[in-house]
Amino acid sequence: TDEKGTIVEWNRALENLIKIPSKNARGKHIWDFHNIIPIGEGPKNAHSVFEACTELLTQEKSVRFKVNHQYEVEFWNENQVKYGHLMAFVIPSEKGNMIASFIRDITQQKFAELAIKSSEEKLRAIFDNSIQSFIIINHNYEIEAFNEVAKTTICNFFKKEIAAGKSILEFYASHHVPTIKGLIDKALRQEVAREEMSLNNVHGEQFWFELQFSPVYNEEGHVYGVFFNSMDITQRKSAEESLARALQKEKELSELKSRFVSTVSHEFRTPLASIFSNAQLLQRYYTKWDEIKREQSFSRVYESVKAMTNMLENVSLIGKEQSGKLSFRPEILNLNQLATQLVEESHLTLNESNRVDIDIDSTYDRVLLDQVLLRHIITNLITNALKYSPEKQNVK
Repeated sequence: TDEKGTIVEWNRALENLIKIPSKNARGKHIWDFHNIIPIGEGPKNAHSVFEACTELLTQEKSVRFKVNHQYEVEFWNENQVKYGHLMAFVIPSEKGNMIASFIRDITQQKFAELAIKSSEEKLRAIFDNSIQSFIIINHNYEIEAFNEVAKTTICNFFKKEIAAGKSILEFYASHHVPTIKGLIDKALRQEVAREEMSLNNVHGEQFWFELQFSPVYNEEGHVYGVFFNSMDITQRKSAEESLARALQKEKELSELKSRFVSTVSHEFRTPLASIFSNAQLLQRYYTKWDEIKREQSFSRVYESVKAMTNMLENVSLIGKEQSGKLSFRPEILNLNQLATQLVEESHLTLNESNRVDIDIDSTYDRVLLDQVLLRHIITNLITNALKYSPEKQNVK
């Protein structure tokens, strides 16, 4: 401008940037264009621009506009937003002061900055709103950044406040430090390191976490730190342990069934062999034997059938218990009579005569019990006692 603030020169670069021909700008005052190029940190209207220019022209400085200071300006060009850096200088002359201003197009640079800022804001939003704990660690194991979940987790499990500059190693118990340090070192060697770790919170409750350490690269592709995130996997771990217990129980049950089938098969052979041999003898010698001998053979067949019936009942009872179909049906029983009856049946079934001494308590003549289940229980007790006690020795 000249000493009066009138534009005397408007070069071609400014014409291309603002799309105002030089002939349309020369002869006008600089404050006439304040709406075209608004100054972000400077004067906001024509009057304030006029006063700023007047101060520069008369005093070489202004409280409204700093000389030799770079302002960022935003303006529209053909319905597109543009950005520039604006600077102004005062040039003394014989007639007074003139103003020289320069504007540089920074549109592409600004768009790149805005894109980076937008990406950073999105990343920060993800960083802060994630349900996982995020911490960034440098080569010295020092914390550089963290999110709210990490802050809460550190407080709940270590009773300490997390802060930038602190070593991540100081939060872990001494026996965990070598593991954490090793995982960080692995990530610094451009590897992803993972580990599952158990920690107790301030209330002594156990939690499981999956820790992951990943390398963070700079623009040159060099590792400058480690991205550490941890996720609470307590529920998953509990489910895995429950599944493992269920599989172990299933394995044990399968082994028990195998042993049971083997035992039952062995137990069935004896009565079946007795039935088969006695049936053959009766078929061959029925007419030759007298009544007493035939009755003895028939008796052995009956006893064998009873033994097999008892074993089948036991198998049925176990099957019902394992399938959850075993029901409890209590009824009023005379326990004394039932016990006496079961002892007599055991004598007949095992071909034992009066080896069980039973002591009856008359106070149990009316009890509420399940007769089917009680029969199995007492019969098994008597049978095992007779089977595994020394021969010719009574069982009480």
